[in-house]
Amino acid sequence: MNKWLLSACVATLTVSATAEQSFHYDFATVLESTPVVKLVERTDYERECKPKVIRYQTRSKNDNSLLGTVVGAAIGHALGHRSKHRTGATVAGAIIGNSIAKSNGPSYAKERIENHCQMIPVTWQEEQIVGYNVVYRYNDRTFEARLPYKPGDTLKIRVLLNPIANPVDDQ
Repeated sequence: MNKWLLSACVATLTVSATAEQSFHYDFATVLESTPVVKLVERTDYERECKPKVIRYQTRSKNDNSLLGTVVGAAIGHALGHRSKHRTGATVAGAIIGNSIAKSNGPSYAKERIENHCQMIPVTWQEEQIVGYNVVYRYNDRTFEARLPYKPGDTLKIRVLLNPIANPVDDQ
């Protein structure tokens, strides 16, 4: 049983050594290298500002606010003179009179110009190189490959050597 195990290990090591030594590196001559391009859509954002007219209403200060306060207080006092809350009615009348006097003042429309800005998407297309179609020569034979980089004048290749199982069939 140990003989079988030993011969299996030797066979495995022999196959492994053969597999590791069945290729080598060499250099091929590059005949042609053509970039492969693809259209890519890009988007960026630009700030766009436009002037915008802002309109708002304002009231001028009314000089009659003191008069409105006094008249409102007098009305509040007169209406609440029989009530036990006479002071509260007087104060409430003064506040109401003051606000009425202020709200009756003339109003003016004013305008101001502000910049209104927003981010606008800007989209464009551009060409992007995604690889290179390469034609190269090795041992007087021509090959083609697509590579992710641009090769120089020579191209490092791996030459794989596989024995033919039945040489009679290939002839």
